[in-house]
This record gives sequence, C-alpha cells and structure tokens, in this order.
Amino acid sequence: DLARISEKHLGHKYDSKQISRIVGRATTELEAWRRRCLQGQRYKFLYVASSTAT
Repeated sequence: DLARISEKHLGHKYDSKQISRIVGRATTELEAWRRRCLQGQRYKFLYVASSTAT
C-alpha cells in the first residue's frame, strides 16, 4: 500500500489520486528514459562477477 509506505517513510500520507498522479508521472519519465536514443554515445561500464564457496 503506497499510501501507508509514503506516510511511514516520508511523513506524509498521500491520497489515491495523488499516488496515481505521482506514479503516472514517474511512469512517463521512465518510459522516455528507456526509449532514449543511445546511438553515437559512448558508455563506460564495469562488469563484476564473483562466486563464493561455502
């Protein structure tokens, strides 16, 4: 329940309309980020692999 979680962690209880609006905006922004053009860009990355034996 997002209203309960927001009240616990943010100190403010949002109603269902506010939660829907926040989630909608975040979803729109995330989708735009996912669809951004990556061509012509160079990205550095670090790949870490590990294993443990117990």
